[in-house]
Amino acid sequence: MKSKRSDKSRRQGRIGKAMMALSVIGFLILGVAIRAPYVIESPGPTFNVLGTQSGHGQIIKVAGAKTYPTKGQLRMVTVSLRGGPGTHVTYAEVLLAKMRSDSEVLPESAVYPAGATAKQVQQVSQAQMEDSQLSAKVAALSELGYQVPAKFKVTGVGEDSDFQGKLKENDILQEVTFRGKTQALNQASMLFDILEDAAPGTTLDFKVQRAGKNLSISGKTRKPTDGRNGSQLGIYLDPQAKLPVDIKIALQEVGGPSAGTMFALGIIDRMTAKSLTGGKEISGTGAIAYGGQVLAISGIPQKMAGAKEDGAHWFLLPQANCDQVKPIAGIRAVPVQDLQQAREVSEQIAANNFKNLPRCPAG
Repeated sequence: MKSKRSDKSRRQGRIGKAMMALSVIGFLILGVAIRAPYVIESPGPTFNVLGTQSGHGQIIKVAGAKTYPTKGQLRMVTVSLRGGPGTHVTYAEVLLAKMRSDSEVLPESAVYPAGATAKQVQQVSQAQMEDSQLSAKVAALSELGYQVPAKFKVTGVGEDSDFQGKLKENDILQEVTFRGKTQALNQASMLFDILEDAAPGTTLDFKVQRAGKNLSISGKTRKPTDGRNGSQLGIYLDPQAKLPVDIKIALQEVGGPSAGTMFALGIIDRMTAKSLTGGKEISGTGAIAYGGQVLAISGIPQKMAGAKEDGAHWFLLPQANCDQVKPIAGIRAVPVQDLQQAREVSEQIAANNFKNLPRCPAG
């Protein structure tokens, strides 16, 4: 004979288990439905800059100069971003992303400014892409020996710059005196070449045109914040370069600054008889300055994974990003500091001369 007490205990146990199951189900439902304040970075598509983009034709077109057939592939890589303004990432998706070795989860606040709208994010990304294309054109033409006339217009001054309160928006930098030598600032790469050679804290003297008047302004450079060598001014410039060759870069639905180095290599490959790839698949990333410096970017593990997935065995990246490399079987990371080195490295790979290629400690 069963006691009423034991029956009651069993019923309470079953009710407790049912409540627990309902709680778990409810948690899972909320995890799927509730927006999480995170951004998920994962491998994005890659594009051969020597080829075409489906439905949009040739990615790099050159007119007004002799071009040559290309072979092999120079692949720019991307990161797929989910989350942030205008998008919806759930806690369940965040949990799944954390379980993947090729994905990274970041707080939304670490990626986007507070209050940014989807439209603003898209506009910034597009502006960065356009700037990277112009930088790539200037750097590539300069590397090929072309003169690229420019006029350096100030568009802003950083709050922590020594030129704060000295330079103003719309000022034109006409001359610079460095190590006792005065040079006219009339070529796109000139100022950046000087800065690459100047240590942080170096005093530079500028002749500046402001509202039709000439001024003399001096200030100290600072340590770069973007991984480049030398120093920087801490100001925003529009070099207003005049390209001697008509180069068009057409890549749809891709933004950001990190394709600059691969665009520049693609331009060089199109404009030189010697193949940069030797028929191989070389991938890479890195923003590029007008002076040819390859600048640090984000998303290195995701970009390497995407490159490997699309068949590349070589991955060029900024020297400053070496500490972010995670070894992947079948693909080697090769760090570069500037476009000249990136070009030389590509030629070494093309010639099967791998012995002296630079390495990242973990690559």
